[in-house]
Amino acid sequence: MWIEENSTDQVVATIDVTAYRGDQVFSRKSLRGTDFSSPGKYELIPLTFELPEDVNDLETRVYFLNRTDMRVKKIYIEPDLAKLYYDAGLTALKTDRYEEAKTLFLRAISVSNHPRSLYQLAKIAQQSDDWERSIELLHRVIASKPDFADAHYRLGVAFVELDQFQNARQHLEQATQLLATHLDAWKALRELYQQLNMEEQVKKIEY
Repeated sequence: MWIEENSTDQVVATIDVTAYRGDQVFSRKSLRGTDFSSPGKYELIPLTFELPEDVNDLETRVYFLNRTDMRVKKIYIEPDLAKLYYDAGLTALKTDRYEEAKTLFLRAISVSNHPRSLYQLAKIAQQSDDWERSIELLHRVIASKPDFADAHYRLGVAFVELDQFQNARQHLEQATQLLATHLDAWKALRELYQQLNMEEQVKKIEY
């Protein structure tokens, strides 16, 4: 979109995505002049929406409020392919089609850095005892989502399997700090403390 004057804080236009002649609205966005970084320059205005499967008369509508000169160059829809592949991968996992799921998760991370798909690939790697591969994937997960407790838990499990106990302790403790109700993390951490003869730490854990 293009705007002649961007100093106003008033709403200058609205955009919506609808179906059934506007009866069903999937997303709507109001635009103010100050939403544009500079006048006289086309800018991309994103509008995120999710559709049910049975929509066949989708409309994108733009309403100008005549507060400044505005223009629309083009409107296009770009599907979130990473999410589509991820959701299909989860469906495959539910019926134990692991190779198909793996392929779909790989497709998801090929189009974007999709943390949930990386996480699922790490889980699949751990099922085949490929601990080093799972560690590589999980590090990529927490680089994007450092507060993902279960990724830290699974990193801890992988490091235990490789006898890297200090790294394991770090991530298991982090998992329990991020999610105090993560019983698997507490159990793994207690077992690690026992293995390291840290009896005082063992006594502090109740789950």
